[in-house]
Amino acid sequence: MDTQFEIRVGGPADVPCMAAMADAFRRQLGYDGPTEAEFAVRIPSLFDDAGTDLLVAFGPARHCAGFVQMRYRRNIWTPSEEAYIEDLFVAQDSRRLGLGARLLETAIDRARTRDCSVVTLETSERNTRALALYERYGFRSGGGPEVEMKGGRQLWLKLAL
Repeated sequence: MDTQFEIRVGGPADVPCMAAMADAFRRQLGYDGPTEAEFAVRIPSLFDDAGTDLLVAFGPARHCAGFVQMRYRRNIWTPSEEAYIEDLFVAQDSRRLGLGARLLETAIDRARTRDCSVVTLETSERNTRALALYERYGFRSGGGPEVEMKGGRQLWLKLAL
């Protein structure tokens, strides 16, 4: 694995990076909003939420390189908390360098630390590189709803821990 990236839990000083990453992800998805400025206002409200992790990745010279938003919840279907990777995004210029795998590993490790029994996520069937990454780490179809979004199905994947 490439070690040129620093990955950590984000804090107030990291809001510009996280907002930029969320905005780049939004643009990649083809959504009109929220804007980067709106993300910058919303992100700090999650820092004190025990059910949310915001991870940020920096490359050399503190170059903003990636972002993960994870949610934790209890439900009647699993014996302990479930972790949901809501967003995982790597900046275009940091792709194919192993950062996506490192962000995913970090997210899975945080879920294990919280004693979660499962990690879930959604991705587009058209995002073949992301699907290959998730499958390499053991994610499989979770049997959840698959909905049509922007010309492709949104797949629900699950990893039992």
